[in-house]
Amino acid sequence: IRSLNHFIRFDAEKASSETVDRVIALVESLQPRDVESQAILLLSQYVGEYALGEGLELDVAERYLKVDIRRIAEELVNQPTKLKNLLPEASSNPSVNATWFGECIAVSADSPLDWLEPVQDAYLKAPEDVRYPSVLTGFLYGLSRTHASAVTEFKRAAAQSAQFAPVLPALCGYCGIKSEDFDLVIEAVRKKLLSPSELMDWIRANRLGKLSPSEVAPLFDAMLDHGWEGFSVAVHLIRTYVGDDGDIIDRLWAQVTRVAEGTMCWEDTEVDGMTAYDFEELMKSVLNRGRQDSNARALALALASTFITLIGSRKPRLVEPLLPILLSDFPEISWPLIGQAIISRDEQHWPFQFALGDMPRPETQPKPAILNLPEETLFAWCLANPDRAPAFVAATVPLLEADETGRPSRSLHPVMRRLIDEFGHSRSVLEAISRNMGSFNWAGSASSVFHLYREPLLELQNHTKREIRKWARVELDSLEDSIRIADERYAESNARSEI
Repeated sequence: IRSLNHFIRFDAEKASSETVDRVIALVESLQPRDVESQAILLLSQYVGEYALGEGLELDVAERYLKVDIRRIAEELVNQPTKLKNLLPEASSNPSVNATWFGECIAVSADSPLDWLEPVQDAYLKAPEDVRYPSVLTGFLYGLSRTHASAVTEFKRAAAQSAQFAPVLPALCGYCGIKSEDFDLVIEAVRKKLLSPSELMDWIRANRLGKLSPSEVAPLFDAMLDHGWEGFSVAVHLIRTYVGDDGDIIDRLWAQVTRVAEGTMCWEDTEVDGMTAYDFEELMKSVLNRGRQDSNARALALALASTFITLIGSRKPRLVEPLLPILLSDFPEISWPLIGQAIISRDEQHWPFQFALGDMPRPETQPKPAILNLPEETLFAWCLANPDRAPAFVAATVPLLEADETGRPSRSLHPVMRRLIDEFGHSRSVLEAISRNMGSFNWAGSASSVFHLYREPLLELQNHTKREIRKWARVELDSLEDSIRIADERYAESNARSEI
């Protein structure tokens, strides 16, 4: 029917009148005649499909579709046997049409309480893999208008039931979440009757938005205590609830701080992109206030501490995307902690290098997080820790400056140039630069990257410091060998691929 209606609406002009008449007749013959089949068809139709079949605009079609569903519900309420037989199949439908159908049953019935048990039974009879609370939720919402106490009693019983607890989030969200609902939901989650992820329905249309921060705080606390899944749900709910409202964030400061520190709690956790995004946006909404804000400073300190604790572990790495703003806007808070952690790790610097640096590639020159640190702060750290800090910087910052297109140029990066000028006499610094030169991504022949280093090395052969001149000559000779070997390997690879 759907495809035929599409033909009538969009392709009829291209067909003969005889063909169009035959299609119209076919659509008419396929229309359901009995009330049960009409109900199933209506519940399965999207507004767009209904509009297409009736030739209506979307807003008009939405009203007409609801009128048709209500008409069918009113007719079925007067045919109890047919309605009871239909309800399990309707309870396998996740659409808003099914929710509206359930509401219409409650509103149309002379004794809606008599239908509470049949609607619940139908929900349980639906196959578990396609069981949705749509009809039950709509029915209970309609029932709440005249029998609110019965709905309250259902909620309390559902919080103790493995079968009905999954209905609670949708029911509370549709009816309007009340603070007392949180106790029921939290209890069901703690008893493992309800999964925290099922509360994600409350993100839609910001279901929590009408409640005060003091009312929602207990829910957030409970989710933050409930493993990684609960933590992830809490991040989404808090981010949606607070939006960009700084006043609300301040009133939920304890929960926001717990989010910042919460990533330290779980090992071997794979972070989904949505959680990472909401975590970053929530933290930025505070950090973007700047260092003049006391909460922003406190959060910067918490995040820097979390970063140091997690570095090199297998725990979620949610803080690393925030390093640029931590280093640029809060260097006096973040870098004393991070810098000291780097120095105290002996030779185990590589986790910090991966987090603060970025591997270059021929088509683009990245800006690693460490370059967001004010240059004078970075070099003051090197002067204060000459045995380890300069070598770390030499291995982490880009060797080459980016050109106007963002690709690596053939000129030394200003930070690297200054580092060589001030600390190039150190053997550890020069060795770190050599390792830096050998760390990159490429496509095709690696010689495309090696060629970029030739001019800077030629320039450094004339440096005022003897140690740097000597190192540059050795590196240049090694570079020519690397270019030759890379070209030979690339040619051999092409030759093998052509055989």
